[in-house]
Amino acid sequence: GTVTGSYQIVLPKGGIYRDKKTGGVYKITKVTSAAKAEVTLMKTEKPVYSFTIPSSVKISNTTCKVTAISAYAFKGQKQLEKVIIGKNVAKIGKQAFKNCKNLRYVKIRTKKLTKKAIGASAFSKIAADAVFTLPASKKSAYRKILITKGAKRTMTFR
Repeated sequence: GTVTGSYQIVLPKGGIYRDKKTGGVYKITKVTSAAKAEVTLMKTEKPVYSFTIPSSVKISNTTCKVTAISAYAFKGQKQLEKVIIGKNVAKIGKQAFKNCKNLRYVKIRTKKLTKKAIGASAFSKIAADAVFTLPASKKSAYRKILITKGAKRTMTFR
């Protein structure tokens, strides 16, 4: 007779995944089950003009929440103009967007950020006229935090 069976692939913690469509490079940071894991956006394969950090990415058959942006992830990307930070991001590494001189539009969807969770100089030396679009319930708290992480008081927070 024949034996049939099914198996599940469990992602390796520490594994690197490259999203061919967006150019995002992710590191698997936590594996809860064959169907659930967490990843950190490490960088982009090549410089980008616009980038959306999604709420999750699918690797094999596993839905992985994107919970962090690595330190230096976009540092010095002069052509980056727009970034959207997904709703599951709870940590932004130091200097993640430093020296992105043309970064003018930052939309933050997550409500999970704290002062401790955003690294030093994460938003320093971005475009002077940058506009931050923030979740309504977090607007004033996030404005204060972002200013301590390199954003200028003169930037627009809405």
